[in-house]
Amino acid sequence: MKFDLHFHTTFSDGHKTPEEAVQIAKKNGLWFIACTDHDIINTRIPELARMYGIETLEWVELSSADYGNKNKAAHLTCYARKFQGRILSVLDNIQEAKTSKVLQQIEKLQKGGFLIEEEAFLEYWTKLGSNIANLNNGNIKEYLFKNPLNEAIAREKIGETYEQATFVRQALSRTGDFAHIGSVDNLPEYEPSVEICGELAKENDAVLSIAHPNYSFKSIEEFQNLVPSYVERGVNALEIHYSTPPDWIQTILETRNRFNLLLTFWSDCHFNPKRDGKHGTLGELNSHMDPTFIENEFRKFREAL
Repeated sequence: MKFDLHFHTTFSDGHKTPEEAVQIAKKNGLWFIACTDHDIINTRIPELARMYGIETLEWVELSSADYGNKNKAAHLTCYARKFQGRILSVLDNIQEAKTSKVLQQIEKLQKGGFLIEEEAFLEYWTKLGSNIANLNNGNIKEYLFKNPLNEAIAREKIGETYEQATFVRQALSRTGDFAHIGSVDNLPEYEPSVEICGELAKENDAVLSIAHPNYSFKSIEEFQNLVPSYVERGVNALEIHYSTPPDWIQTILETRNRFNLLLTFWSDCHFNPKRDGKHGTLGELNSHMDPTFIENEFRKFREAL
């Protein structure tokens, strides 16, 4: 039983189009897929999947925020048979705000001496088939460092702690030590709160899962401390990522049992040209998990929908 409940296409920050992603899913022997593009419902995947005999429904990864906990980012994957109602306008508002944010960041980087032009940036991602309304910090970083001169500029501004791999966290995020370089904080709070996400999930009889907990939380202790409040606000599932280590798996399973939660699974595949530790290949399994256990938990997930 091969499936993947977490991957991305060019509808958000993935590197393959929906058509290419479904073709890879078929090639890899997957019979069920859930495309969790950021803040947009990928309407192409269901029709393409049917053409290839692959099962799917509707899914989205919500860029949420825990405003009661220092505005902590909270990526929540949401799964439903069919989304309708308020969630559609919420997603539209997120994309509109994200577009404004990215353009303001480009302007700020340009004024700070980086070699980046708005028109060329948008043209680059348009040619790659990306959804211009859903670009993010990762797109800025990838485009920025195509020009090696920007590497030198970043190193000069940040100093010995500079690393290209952490530039997003260092300089493009509001909480980064060098946020003044490329972050903007004059936008209204556009990311829906965990509470709102819980309400949207309930309105759609959906499964709402915390994505990749081992990356979303600084430590197991932080995860254990915060999860009860997430459950109170509507989260009803936890994800086991393809790279989740054994100690985290044990913690996730103990938490699942404590709160009677569902489990969601896998790769967070972005079809990146180069492999990294956070994003697997489509359908890639966690080697620490028992296949029979996975099948049983997946059946529970399907029954919940």
